[in-house]
Amino acid sequence: MITKMIALVSARLLARLAPLLNRRPNIPSTGFPMLTTRREMRKLIALAFVSVALVLIVSYLFSSTIKESEDEALTAAPAIQDEENARLLTWQPVEDTLVHTLNVGQKRPHENAVLMDISKLRETKWLPGDRITFVISQTGYTFETQIDEVNEIAPGITSIKSYPDPSLSNHILLTVSQKNTFMSLFTPEGEYELVGDKKYGWLVSSRLLGGPTADDAVVIKQPLAAIKAPMPKDPVGER
Repeated sequence: MITKMIALVSARLLARLAPLLNRRPNIPSTGFPMLTTRREMRKLIALAFVSVALVLIVSYLFSSTIKESEDEALTAAPAIQDEENARLLTWQPVEDTLVHTLNVGQKRPHENAVLMDISKLRETKWLPGDRITFVISQTGYTFETQIDEVNEIAPGITSIKSYPDPSLSNHILLTVSQKNTFMSLFTPEGEYELVGDKKYGWLVSSRLLGGPTADDAVVIKQPLAAIKAPMPKDPVGER
């Protein structure tokens, strides 16, 4: 629209200036135009003013166009940022000052466990192909994975799984029931577990919990005792 306005203004001014531009001034042997009459001088002064006005108008319209583009970019940037933040906020850590005031269904498994608000994680109807992003509060590590399987393994219990990436990490196994939420997260920094209810869950490193995990290994310090084969019976001696 602004381009059309510039073209329209320019066309009108040029139409008015055309008679003056077609008129040839008197040029003496010195090579400079000579203003022989006051009428010609007024015409040239008017031409100069119109030219300056035309430049100012075009400059103003051009700067307005740039400002509008910048304003649109600034307006769109927060929306994009908000969308990006919303995508990342699969869960949110709960402030430590509020932990003791909340009614959390699951007991804190370890003192280093971080309480997470998992409302969005549970409310979202995840489907195969969806991208899901997690931020490990303990380390700040962020990873994104693609959901590969969504199965109802029992009435009211859904299993959500993603496969490992080429580094054999960055995948999850999420189990959601009507009242509880359990998840294992496999990262390059180790395995993490989430134990929660319908709204809140404790995120903790599996290394801090008892029992074997994917980060553990079994080392046999000595061979097992050989199991002797049963001796054949002596049919003669048993008679």
